[in-house]
Amino acid sequence: MTEIIRILVISILCAGLASCQISEAEREDFERRALSHLSQKYDQNFTIIKSEWDHESRLWEASVRSPEHPHLRITVSEYRDKSLRDDYLPLLWLEQAKPVLNPLIQDTFPSGDYAITFSWIPTDAFAAAGPAWKRNQYPTYHEPAKKGQIRLSLAIFIHRLVEKKDLAQKAFTLRQKLMAAGIMKTALYLSYGGEITENRGDFFQRRSLDLPLEKMDSVESIIQAMRE
Repeated sequence: MTEIIRILVISILCAGLASCQISEAEREDFERRALSHLSQKYDQNFTIIKSEWDHESRLWEASVRSPEHPHLRITVSEYRDKSLRDDYLPLLWLEQAKPVLNPLIQDTFPSGDYAITFSWIPTDAFAAAGPAWKRNQYPTYHEPAKKGQIRLSLAIFIHRLVEKKDLAQKAFTLRQKLMAAGIMKTALYLSYGGEITENRGDFFQRRSLDLPLEKMDSVESIIQAMRE
């Protein structure tokens, strides 16, 4: 029995070592593919900060630094079909959009009136058949999303109970300001407090609402969207 246990332990250790060796080889292959993916797409020599293997998804992910924007922490993710995607353009877009969006939002939703947090959500990141992005060809905040570009969605989270009509009015006001600033294709996400439940007065539901700005024609249309 002791001999059998010894053989089993050795087998497990050997299998573990083999797995580590395979993972290290896969790591090198993934990092090589990630750097190739980025250099071909953006014509830059990126540096990998670290790469990690997700044991649950059994996929790789890398944190990468750009020589032109070293303060950005870029992520390259592997998908099950072995394709790679990165968030470089969304991060650049966000960096360009923040200085324009922040004053508009703060003016419409004063922090003293509402407990509000903001988030920027990149959507429709890249068209599969889009052109390879090269240096100085990044989309800017005022451009609508085109093939190979991205669209940024703005998320506004209201952390208290609010009247739907009041929120809709503010959303409509913000929409007008965004359009005046040339940001016409940004989707506006609103999160608001729902009705207080009968038995749990300290709890209220929240929901997120996707309102494409081009469809926000009036306060009434926003209220109607909230009811749907």
